Amino acid sequence: MISNILSRFYSIFIGYITIIFITRNYSFSEYGEYVIFLAYASILSVIGLLGVNKTIISETKFKLTNNNKLLINVLLINVLVSFLIVSIFSLIFSFDNYLKLLFLVIISVIIQIFNSLFLLNNKNKIYSLLTYLVEQSTFLFLLFTINYFLKDEFNLIDIALFSNCILLFTSLYLVSYNKILKFKFEFIDRNSLIDFYKESAAFLGSNIVEIMVLSIDKILINTLLNSKSVGIYSTLDKISRLTVSIFNAISPLLMKKIAFHKQTLKAVSIYVHYSSLVIAISLPISFSIYYFRAYVFSVFNDELISYELILLGLLIARMIQYSSGFKAVMLQMSGMKNQDFYTKLLKLVLNVCLIYMFLSIFKLKLLGMVVALIISILIYSLVQVSIIKRHYKIKYFQNVFYFSFLLQVLIYMVASNIGYVSMIIFELLYYIMIYFYAKKNFYLNKDLK
Repeated sequence: MISNILSRFYSIFIGYITIIFITRNYSFSEYGEYVIFLAYASILSVIGLLGVNKTIISETKFKLTNNNKLLINVLLINVLVSFLIVSIFSLIFSFDNYLKLLFLVIISVIIQIFNSLFLLNNKNKIYSLLTYLVEQSTFLFLLFTINYFLKDEFNLIDIALFSNCILLFTSLYLVSYNKILKFKFEFIDRNSLIDFYKESAAFLGSNIVEIMVLSIDKILINTLLNSKSVGIYSTLDKISRLTVSIFNAISPLLMKKIAFHKQTLKAVSIYVHYSSLVIAISLPISFSIYYFRAYVFSVFNDELISYELILLGLLIARMIQYSSGFKAVMLQMSGMKNQDFYTKLLKLVLNVCLIYMFLSIFKLKLLGMVVALIISILIYSLVQVSIIKRHYKIKYFQNVFYFSFLLQVLIYMVASNIGYVSMIIFELLYYIMIYFYAKKNFYLNKDLK
């Protein structure tokens, strides 16, 4: 589990190196077009998967570890469905780069099925290696190489396609080498396939909602504004997400613990302690990013300096998002998956309505985008917490949030009058204090181990 967390941190680090390189060597319009292309590819990949990845992992009644015939048929059917989905989409919306989109979607579907098979066969290290190390490192390596030698011949979309091809062949080799799948086609009876896809259909709706929540903001910005705005917003959004990177990295550990102690008071204790610790660590990052925003912008692209108000809004949205801790994890792992799905569907509807209102009707451009996001996240978080409170006595804001927030405001005000050196010193003292707090209240709490 620890190696998995370290792999996720490595993936996050390489991801930021990649974005920095892109924003310094490509225009925001080029980056925006790349982001939109990936957004459409991700949505179509989820539809093309038909939820089979989660059915494979759940290993319900099909004995998939010994059912090579069924898996081969499923793989071929999903490739065919992906082909049809992309073709219909491109025909209806007259989408450019049809062939690139088609290849990327099909490759993504195959890779995700392979990843599910690795997890099914307890090859977690291979899964982590491919997902968090090979995928990110390959793209960054190709980005560096092509940018310096072949930039005029290949764009970011081409690099993504090359990177995924390498990942596909690597996955194919590991699947074959570990004898997880034999690539020998045999027909299987129709009823078995129907039963399998009926099982998978239960996951399809939640998968589509999840990916739409992640992509709809970029799609609407591209539709209502332009690709350059997508590039700028995506970069600022990435900067603001430094504050939630810790959440993303340790969430697998938390999910495992809460699932083990599902619907008990110990699960609540785990939730509160982990949330308190991560909130205490993340808040200073938000304040520091905004305080040192000029330096941060210079690392990415100096053009961002005129969008500091957008960054402030995104940081506020992130603070609201993590203010009460791991809400989604608590819903997913404590027997409330249906409520988790409905809250995400609510968030999707809120995002669409609010973003359209502020961008199209009020004409507020990216500022309107941020206002819409803040309102959406606030309502979504309140609904999540209200659902959790029906089962557990958990506050919206953890106590440590009030303490950390007020202390960070004080540090920010003092540093603004004295200078950035004082900000660094005060934050170091703050983290020392948090270390002793965690040592006393978290690491020594044996019940949470």
